[in-house]
Amino acid sequence: MKLYEELIACFFYIYTVVCISILIPPNAIVLTLLFIYAFISTILIYYAGNCKLFKRIIYLIVFSYAILCIVAFISIHTIYYEYPKYHFILVASPLIYFILIKTFESLFLCNNASVVNWGIKFISNIFDKIKSKIIKKRGKKIKKK
Repeated sequence: MKLYEELIACFFYIYTVVCISILIPPNAIVLTLLFIYAFISTILIYYAGNCKLFKRIIYLIVFSYAILCIVAFISIHTIYYEYPKYHFILVASPLIYFILIKTFESLFLCNNASVVNWGIKFISNIFDKIKSKIIKKRGKKIKKK
């Protein structure tokens, strides 16, 4: 994957997360679901990227990262509603996230672009499953007529 494609994917992903963080107020259920998502997806990315470093303590590192995701979710919501002069942080967040991804890949000795590729494959699989269910439902309706 080319660098600009990775950057575009990061912008799409992070702006989606920022919009969700702004629209949905933090509560126990949302934060628990976010923690589970961050933990599981990061573990899957680590193994899918064939990362070679920190295998013994990866769960501790990922647990810390999932907590950091919760803090970021709350911070985004707070910044948007209570500190409008800091909105530039929200605008710059995809670039910051991209830099962190590249740092993660080099620090953990992962395959290049493994983080972004995993996310793109995951999202395309979800869209494919939704599309196939829609096609199946339409096929059943046509047969009934």
